[in-house]
Amino acid sequence: MHADSKPPTAQNWLLDTPEATRTYFWQLNTILKQLCQITSQQISHGNTLDDQVTLDYLKRLKNSFIALSAKYQLNGQVNHRQTSHLLVNPTDSGQPVRQTLLEMELDYDNRAELVNKYPPIDELKQQLIDYCLQQKKISRDIQYEIAQQQYHQLLDSNTLFFSSNTPKLHQIASNEGEAANNQRYFMHWAVYDASKHIPNIYLLYFDTSSPLNLTEDDATWQKLIDHLLSQSLSTLKLVTIASELDKQFPLIHPKLLKRIHIGPLYLNNMTQHNQAVQDLFNHAPIDKRWLFAWSVESLFSKGISEVAKGFFGRQQKQVYHIDHHDFDAFEAGASAVEQSIILPYEAFQLLAEMPDNPLHDVNKYIVSADGHLIYM
Repeated sequence: MHADSKPPTAQNWLLDTPEATRTYFWQLNTILKQLCQITSQQISHGNTLDDQVTLDYLKRLKNSFIALSAKYQLNGQVNHRQTSHLLVNPTDSGQPVRQTLLEMELDYDNRAELVNKYPPIDELKQQLIDYCLQQKKISRDIQYEIAQQQYHQLLDSNTLFFSSNTPKLHQIASNEGEAANNQRYFMHWAVYDASKHIPNIYLLYFDTSSPLNLTEDDATWQKLIDHLLSQSLSTLKLVTIASELDKQFPLIHPKLLKRIHIGPLYLNNMTQHNQAVQDLFNHAPIDKRWLFAWSVESLFSKGISEVAKGFFGRQQKQVYHIDHHDFDAFEAGASAVEQSIILPYEAFQLLAEMPDNPLHDVNKYIVSADGHLIYM
């Protein structure tokens, strides 16, 4: 699904009314809830470490968007109190721009101070009731303070998805039949991509020929974290990320690297999408004109070669499998790319009736009229 039509607005889409903002976040959080259900189902079938970690990041992302929905729920109605409106990127995203996450992180760092900025919610609600009874109208100012206090409490009580989520390391086991110093590790991290404005999850399995515990070697550990986060860009191919890691850290041997793109979200009259998606929207009911896509890119090592290092030295180098016959895999610098979508049942029916189904190779999860997922 390639974005080849012009966006409906300029660079970003401005949500400047409470109704539009509430509808948008309701749709986004409903989709994330469904994505969590899909991942939980995969865990029940295979119980893989990849899926467990992915589910944790999805829950954190949902928490962040729930918090942001509280922050922006009175969008456009109290301009003298609201410093910014919600901006959504319409190109390859359909989700809030990365700056929104950066501002949320700043609020998170100052959450103790922010919670004390307004009275407790119960007190604010009583103020709102008293104002309504006395003035016979609603106080937008008090409503705004209630919303902000809810936002601050959500920041304080939930685990959140930030623009950069620090890598975590898990030691798995020594490789069978190899020296005791050779250890297998699993590492994961996530970012809110700066160019496409979508969440990306990274999963890495690697061996190390170092007997040291990486987390106990502070200098190497910090250097590794900084390197991984600086390389976590959608514009970089997976093979570039893995090869650069292999080169910069001679004792680390990446064996499997995955990148999960959580998005884009396509919405009628709001996002940039191709004609095939627009054809679906043109014929679907108004409240069913949406589609959510995600993809999993995987790169695995198929062996090891040795290259010269200096005049007399030799260094191991991983050799990665790239599927040159699969356009998406080749473009991503990956061994394989798996694409999936969630869409309403009505849109799926229209899709099935198309003579040239553009999504026949995509995993499809259908949302029924009562909100249940149908696995295809």
